[in-house]
Amino acid sequence: MLRRAILAMAVGLGAIGLAACGGASQDGAAGGGTPAAKADAGPAPRGDSTLQVALPEDPASLDPATSAAAVERNVLAQMYDNLVDIDADLQPRPGGLTESYEMSEDGKTYTFTLREGITFHNGERFDADAVKAHFDRLEDEELASPYLEDFESLGLEEVEVVDPGTVRFRLSRPSPYFLSLLADPAGGGIPAPEAAARAGRDFGNEPVGSGPFKLESWKRGDAITLVRNDDYWNPEAPSAGKLVFRGFADSNSALSQFLSGQLDIIAQVSPQGVREIEEGGDTVLNQAGISTLRVFFNSTRAPFDDVRVRQAVSAAIGRDTVRRTVMREAAVTAGQPLAPIGIYETIAQEPPARDVERAKELLAEAGLPDGFEFTLLIYADNQEHARAAQLLASQLEEVGIRVRIEPMQLSALLEQISAERDNDYDATLLGGGAGNPDPVPWLYTNFGEHGSSKFGAAKTDAMEQGFQTALSTPDVDARLEALRTVNSEIETEAASQATLWFLSTLTAHQSGVHGVRLSPTGTLDLRGAGK
Repeated sequence: MLRRAILAMAVGLGAIGLAACGGASQDGAAGGGTPAAKADAGPAPRGDSTLQVALPEDPASLDPATSAAAVERNVLAQMYDNLVDIDADLQPRPGGLTESYEMSEDGKTYTFTLREGITFHNGERFDADAVKAHFDRLEDEELASPYLEDFESLGLEEVEVVDPGTVRFRLSRPSPYFLSLLADPAGGGIPAPEAAARAGRDFGNEPVGSGPFKLESWKRGDAITLVRNDDYWNPEAPSAGKLVFRGFADSNSALSQFLSGQLDIIAQVSPQGVREIEEGGDTVLNQAGISTLRVFFNSTRAPFDDVRVRQAVSAAIGRDTVRRTVMREAAVTAGQPLAPIGIYETIAQEPPARDVERAKELLAEAGLPDGFEFTLLIYADNQEHARAAQLLASQLEEVGIRVRIEPMQLSALLEQISAERDNDYDATLLGGGAGNPDPVPWLYTNFGEHGSSKFGAAKTDAMEQGFQTALSTPDVDARLEALRTVNSEIETEAASQATLWFLSTLTAHQSGVHGVRLSPTGTLDLRGAGK
């Protein structure tokens, strides 16, 4: 039986030069804009080109068992293959390590037939023992993997080696989202077992995978250099001979080097840089994302223990104005907590229009006709959060609600709002997103009855019933209908939070670079890239 561990919350924090669908021009209108291609015409011929790639910051670890940041996924995806991949609708399919998989009739057992002939970068053999070793490693308390509870929350009980080419996952209950956890390069990528065992917690500094590229060198504060894995199972990939990743905390510096030709790819372009890149004839790719920014209410203490007060704040917010002012085209105005991408587009809710009069009515009904004052905690090192908070304060002041903005370091903020501190806060601006390619399990950790996130979120019986249906039934239409209820309960009926925007990924590459692709969740796929 897998042991429980503390879930590390995935928060969308660093430099936001993210991405991009256009939004509507008025509050309450749905996001729109001109869609861009998610990839160019095709992979480049196999060659020895070197691609210089700009990241928004330096990765901290390249261990798939512990990496939690989006920036790390852009490197992990080139070094590790997964058991499962996902398509544009977020639906699973066999990944690079898998020939096929089957689900039992009761939905509680998945049997994987593994691809033969795969070796790790250090020559170790990939087989069912390597898969089991990865999941055994997740249980190491010293490792403190943030993904252990993700798998446990979906009912994973046992990983069984049937034979060298077959591995079986046994679940305590049906879980249609289990496969999506295996599709994430962070948490789902399989490392070389002997190398991981020897390195222990240091494996993130000296990673060994089986993907199309392998680590050549890592100079902290300078560059991560990957070279082509000539023993990769797919002879058509990779195309490039070398990938060099560099972190740029200053997005303007990255843009300047890109425009001068020193960089081939920018993983996350700032909203301000898009026009210059396109005017220069280079390519911008975009992919709608699942990370959000939301006003998260503590429903365990006054005045936010009254649903009418939470609904009043939500009604007083002009979401589209905030999104357009702060993010321009690098985010999509939100109308629900579940990102409207893939199959979830069919249950998207329109962003609610700002309604000042309704907000005042609700406050009067709650016995607060003159408004009230509250403290809004924000992440101190995020400029976009700070700008959004100032706009929110201005909008709420129009209905008599006075906002004190209190910046905090991330670790202190998360401790302050936790159950261990008795949810000692009024409300917070919280960025966040799924730690796996499907956002539903992550949403359940925040709002489900047995979710691991205890931030004082308002919950309802209808919300929980919707979650239980969505997390257990294999029928897609039934899941979507249940999630429609979850969306409405969180955003409107219970007003647990007011979702402001969804970030997307905005990536640029030089016109002479080919084969750059974005996964459905915005992670770079460079196995077919070259120049």
